[in-house]
Amino acid sequence: MSLLRRADELTDKVVALECPSCHARYDGDAIYDQIFGDVLRCSECNYGALIPRYRQSPVTDRFPANVATPYTPLPDALLDHARALGMNSNELLVVIALERYRRHLGDEVWPSRETLSTFTCLSVDQVKRAVNKLVENGLVERRQPGASGKRGRSSNRYCLDPLWGRLAKLEH
Repeated sequence: MSLLRRADELTDKVVALECPSCHARYDGDAIYDQIFGDVLRCSECNYGALIPRYRQSPVTDRFPANVATPYTPLPDALLDHARALGMNSNELLVVIALERYRRHLGDEVWPSRETLSTFTCLSVDQVKRAVNKLVENGLVERRQPGASGKRGRSSNRYCLDPLWGRLAKLEH
């Protein structure tokens, strides 16, 4: 992570600035309000350097072509606020695995615990505990079983909208 300390370090690719101390975020015209003389400072806590946030480059610019698609998009805010949401690493892995199946806000997904275990490298029991904690914390809704899967068992359906709603509030 490269901190910007001087106004002349700003480029047109910077779309926001974030304070590493108090996490205040400045975007749009607010970026230029943080310039004091030729120095960048947080107007909230007076910290003397800010983290630049850039326009996202296309996935195809970031990875080799044969692994650039398909991919699962995740907002940076998920990693930024995982602790504030009370999530540990296992729960974060389960969310990433669940998100792999979701296409639109409001979608339900129903991968089996075994499938989630395979994608996360967690045991089935660890997946079960992580899902239970996500449900208990109100981040994921568990709904009635979906279609029957292997061996006649059916998988729960999961909705991640509560997580994304809480995350949006934290970002606001």
